[in-house]
Amino acid sequence: WFPVDDPSAPVIFAVGGSESGHVFGRQMAPWLNEAGYHVLSLAYFGYDGLPDILEEIELGFLEFAFEWLDGLDGMRAPKVGLLGVSKGAEVSLVQASRIDRFGAVVAISPSSVVWQSIKQPDQYGPKSSWKADGMPLPFVPYCFDRGFDSIFNFYDCAFDNFTNDEAVIMVEKINAPILLLSGDDDNLWPSYRMSRLIVGRLDAFEFPHEALHVNIPGAGHWLLAP
Repeated sequence: WFPVDDPSAPVIFAVGGSESGHVFGRQMAPWLNEAGYHVLSLAYFGYDGLPDILEEIELGFLEFAFEWLDGLDGMRAPKVGLLGVSKGAEVSLVQASRIDRFGAVVAISPSSVVWQSIKQPDQYGPKSSWKADGMPLPFVPYCFDRGFDSIFNFYDCAFDNFTNDEAVIMVEKINAPILLLSGDDDNLWPSYRMSRLIVGRLDAFEFPHEALHVNIPGAGHWLLAP
C-alpha cells in the first residue's frame, strides 16, 4: 500500500506480470503518488502465501483487495483505477470485464485472450493461467508450428488459424474507459496485434466508453513510462 496524504485521492490498483510479486507496483508507485494517486500493488503469485507458479490463479484475489481497501478508515473509493502490465494486463482486462468497480483501465502490453499458464520447465501439459470460483477459464495454448526459437512465435502463431472464441476476453463488458499501450518491437508476445484485436472487438460491440490504443514505435514489451 503506497498512500498519499489526501485520503480522498483516487486509488489505483497496480498488477504486475510474470515477474511475480510487487516488482511492478513498487516501480510505478512513486510516479503515481507524485501525480496524486494512492497505489495498491497486487501480487497474485510468487510471493509469501501465494502460489509459486502462474497457473490457475484464482481471480478472487481482486475481491480480497477491495475488501481490504473498503476496510481502511476514512477511505472512500467506490471506483478505482486498474493498471496492469503483460500477464497483469491480461488478468486486469479479465477482472474488469467481471467486476464493475473501475473508473478507468490501463493495459500495458496487453492480451486479447486468456493464455495457457506459465509453468517452467514443463510447457507440454498446459493449463489455464486463471480460474474463477474453482473453475479454470478457457485458454489458448502455445503454438509450436513456427518452431522453438522464439517465445513470441508461441503466442503469435496461435492467431494464424484462431478458433477458440471462448478464450477471448470479453472487453466489451468493461464499464470504464480503456487505455491500451503497446510497442511494435515487442518480442515477448504480439501486444500490438492483440491491442488491435481488442479495439476491433470494442468497435464491433459499439463500446460506449472511450477506448484508446497508443502504439509506441520501436518500443518493446516493458513499457514503464510515467
